[in-house]
Amino acid sequence: EKTQPLIDDPSKAGEVVFWLSPVKSWDDETAEECIARLVGKGHYYLFGERTPGRKHMKTGDRIAFYATTKGVVADATLSSTPERKPRPNGTMSEDYPWNCSLKDTHLYLDTPVAIDAKLRQQLDPFKGRNPEQGWAWFVQATRKVSLHDFELLTRKTK
Repeated sequence: EKTQPLIDDPSKAGEVVFWLSPVKSWDDETAEECIARLVGKGHYYLFGERTPGRKHMKTGDRIAFYATTKGVVADATLSSTPERKPRPNGTMSEDYPWNCSLKDTHLYLDTPVAIDAKLRQQLDPFKGRNPEQGWAWFVQATRKVSLHDFELLTRKTK
């Protein structure tokens, strides 16, 4: 028996998929510090067992990183699929055992893209919704986003 994937349409081979992944602050490290360390310095990112979409992520996909309460502060291209393996330093994370390599990393920690009402009005999932209403659902878990939304979230629009 197959369980229903959380992502409804596994992507076609060769098609770039865009992701948005939330990063929260911990006791000893802010979300921005975590993103700077993993994405900026390490060029990798970690996922938990239950990260939605993880099984559909592949080399060439693009991912943006949302620092909780701040905004989108980085983006990158996956240069490997997420694999259950040790981090580059050889240690294994029990909470986040899935590891993928990144390339073309861009950090803009000092100029986060705030997901405010003005931006939400332009994002696909908010069409027909009141942009002033609760929107935490949008950044609660890793999710697929459209190219249009990825470009808005990462200031890549022409």
